Amino acid sequence: MTKTTSVNDSRPVHFPACATCIAGSIIVKYRLLCALLVPAVLVAQGQVTPVSQWEAQLEKQPDNIELRSNLIREYFRLSRQDPRAEKTRIGHILWLVMHRPEAPLMGEPVVTVSLPGEEYDAVEKAWHAQVDKPGVTPEVLANAANFYRPMEPARSIELLGKARELEPKNPMWTFMLGEMYAFQIAGVTALNQNGLPVGVDPSMTDSRQTERIRAELLGSKDTELVAAVAAALQVRGAIAASMTGRQAEIAALAEELLRRAQSLDPRNPRWHASLGQFYAHQAEYATGERHTTNVRKSMEEFNAAAAIDPAAVSALPPSRYARIAVEAGELDKAQASAEHCLAQIDSLPFKDTAIHECNLIVGRVSDG
Repeated sequence: MTKTTSVNDSRPVHFPACATCIAGSIIVKYRLLCALLVPAVLVAQGQVTPVSQWEAQLEKQPDNIELRSNLIREYFRLSRQDPRAEKTRIGHILWLVMHRPEAPLMGEPVVTVSLPGEEYDAVEKAWHAQVDKPGVTPEVLANAANFYRPMEPARSIELLGKARELEPKNPMWTFMLGEMYAFQIAGVTALNQNGLPVGVDPSMTDSRQTERIRAELLGSKDTELVAAVAAALQVRGAIAASMTGRQAEIAALAEELLRRAQSLDPRNPRWHASLGQFYAHQAEYATGERHTTNVRKSMEEFNAAAAIDPAAVSALPPSRYARIAVEAGELDKAQASAEHCLAQIDSLPFKDTAIHECNLIVGRVSDG
């Protein structure tokens, strides 16, 4: 049975059906919605929120993107409890599509519409008008791709491909395109406000489109894209796979894609390091012989990366590398990594955790 979950409880709102009349009527419609719905939403919530203040400020400062972004995020949250908030959210989204389609907020899950209906059609037509404009920027194409992601993933992939063509040296478009391919492969249909999968459709993973994507990637010579898909499969793709029971299948594909990147660019230590981290992660969730095998494979890849460029290993997350080195019996490398970690502790994120873990490694080496 197909399992799908929406990121919000959207309900249709009657916006103009034609693209040419959206711009002419949306401001009037939006103001009416705000006047009628915002008080009702606040009463229904039974609490005082900044929403009414933000709306009042926005009436005086309609170009204030920060205010409008705050409102969209808050209405996204409220819409799960009261669908009336969804109507006002759509009004703000439409304003941004028409006036500020390049705004960073337009790349977040909170501006997507995950259910078909008139509200989806209205926003879709507004985006269609933007991406067809002469001189459209990669940022606008990527934001439009974000909107299309839940309902029309093929369209999203097409737009990200165009963004990448316009700006081939920007790794962001490759990263985003890789994620879209991973979403299609893993069946991701919805993300929450934090960008984590909350909806999957298992039928997507068995579709002809997904099979075509797999075949293209495994035969591709686009090293960066292949690696980007592998990385995405290990993060949000893995979360989706846990919802469908396909963890082993998705992990195997990620490994195969990393091997593909390695074969395309064999003298690049990055792919050995990426595989080393992949096997280290697999070892964390395995027991017995599988755990031992993954530890061995991880250390082999880390050593291969170091043989090409010693700096490649020092750039790895130090506690993970050191833990694997301890388990692999390479205590000198574990100690060197832990000491390197402690020496650069001020520049590391999650400083307290890093100090704790690296000191534990030093202790384990001393005891060994």
